[in-house]
Amino acid sequence: MERHLIQLENPVTSYNQLCYQCHTRIIRELGEGPAGICPQCCSQMTDYWGMTLSIGPQGEYSEEWMKRALDRLEIMPFQDVESAAGPARHALEAAYELGIEELKQRALLVYADVLGRKGYVAEGGQIILEVQAWAAEQQNSYILARSHRLLAGFFRRIGETASAFEHSIQAVQHTEESAPLRIRADHILAHAMMLDETGNSAASITKYKEVMDIAENIQDIHLSLAALNNRAYTCGETGDTEEALALVNQLRQLAEQQGVPLDGLKLDTIARIELMLGKPEAAETTLQAVLEDNTGHLISEMAGLPECLLTAAEAMRLQGKLEQAQSIVDKARKVCEKHGFEGQKVRVRLEQARILAAMGRYREAYEEHVAFHDETENLRSHENRTRANILQTVFDTKEARRASEHFREMAFRDALTGLHNRRYLDEQMDGLIQETLMRGETVTAMVIDLDHFKRINDSYSHQIGDLVLVKAAGILRNAAKRAAAIAARYGGEEFVILATGLNEKEAAELAEDVRLAISSAEWNEIAESLSVTTSIGVCTSSEGCSNRRELLGAADHNLYTAKRSGRNRVIGTSMSRMECASV
Repeated sequence: MERHLIQLENPVTSYNQLCYQCHTRIIRELGEGPAGICPQCCSQMTDYWGMTLSIGPQGEYSEEWMKRALDRLEIMPFQDVESAAGPARHALEAAYELGIEELKQRALLVYADVLGRKGYVAEGGQIILEVQAWAAEQQNSYILARSHRLLAGFFRRIGETASAFEHSIQAVQHTEESAPLRIRADHILAHAMMLDETGNSAASITKYKEVMDIAENIQDIHLSLAALNNRAYTCGETGDTEEALALVNQLRQLAEQQGVPLDGLKLDTIARIELMLGKPEAAETTLQAVLEDNTGHLISEMAGLPECLLTAAEAMRLQGKLEQAQSIVDKARKVCEKHGFEGQKVRVRLEQARILAAMGRYREAYEEHVAFHDETENLRSHENRTRANILQTVFDTKEARRASEHFREMAFRDALTGLHNRRYLDEQMDGLIQETLMRGETVTAMVIDLDHFKRINDSYSHQIGDLVLVKAAGILRNAAKRAAAIAARYGGEEFVILATGLNEKEAAELAEDVRLAISSAEWNEIAESLSVTTSIGVCTSSEGCSNRRELLGAADHNLYTAKRSGRNRVIGTSMSRMECASV
């Protein structure tokens, strides 16, 4: 677990508590305990997001407690990342203490979400990718959908719009009917955002309405506010200022009725629409709370801060407050450079050019404008936008999506190694075997298992173990390519090579080449004193085995013979029809 825990600056080790009697809100350190007493009216405080961090009997965390905590935390970071930060760390530690793998992976995703929203984009993305690999291997649809949802956010933050769009599609696709409505809405909301950013505003508004219907059904105020905010923003971007104004008025009214403070992103939406209506003074007033916020509680994610600053700078520039506008642009630039927000950094250049022009410094303004256009071309190329639009067309047509080789390929690839995955073998292998046998050719299955892999994870780390799997996969990929074969990751440290047209001797030679390549590889590049060997079971059939169960079963039997014989060796056989029938 320690490899995932990153020391974040305050107040990430804190969380908010709220008194529902007098509405006093305080910040508590995680170590102070799960609950406190209101300093104003002495009522019991609860966590700002409505859940107390109590522990189970005898000080142990129960599985039920963890599930309830994660159900709430999975939707919390986008509502109030500062309130979620402490409990996210707390839940991650509790999940590892409890030792249930699925809960660990869910807790890691929550923690990664907090990291990304706090500006630790690369660290958060790395964790999400690791969890996605686990979910794909375990065929856990819920966690796979959640990982795609968070990867959409990750790629959006680094300006990779097309990749973000792909993952938003995958999140919706992997969301099962049994998923909680709140999670389903979150995935639809992410997809609607990417539809908007790839130019399909009409489709995004439809999706936002779908989210608002769910929010009304489950009476979720935060979800309602998020959908209203995003829909208002889209209407503003498309020039429908009348509808946008009606939506932000509804947004403000709903927040006031429920006593929920609007965060920076929602205030920015309101301010943007006020600018469109020619009201820069009102826009500045709207964002004043963000400009004066020294705690960061109004920023639901760090990427939203430069957006608010740029809007405020524009409002001040339009009022002739050029020195104040310049000061705010400088702050926005520093935030973008610190956290790697490339998309917002381009917009900083544009606002800088406009401020310089307003100051009469036209040569500098021109140079800044040229730089803006150059960086815009690099960041948002025509190819990326076109690719995203094509993906949306495929997604909208159910029959076409099913036939799409692109989506099939994504579904059939192991996220960690890039090899084909078990799903590919389950769905494709029988057909390949039958086609090969009908041509009168042999078919060979090799089941390859890395020896003592658990020992590598325990002695070094799971990260080192992942690097071993990736390097081993590369060796298998190269061997399979030379033999016109298929390499796949079957699960954990187990791989499969499926080859055609080889006799028993040739198959054994290919397997031996793989064994030698793995044992002689430069594993010291990954970790000092690291060595890796493999055991391989091989089975070749020319007529008997007609399905993967029989062929893999025979190869797997030979693998275990190799293991029992001392490991780091190849055991191979051929099979007739009668032998297959007895498997």
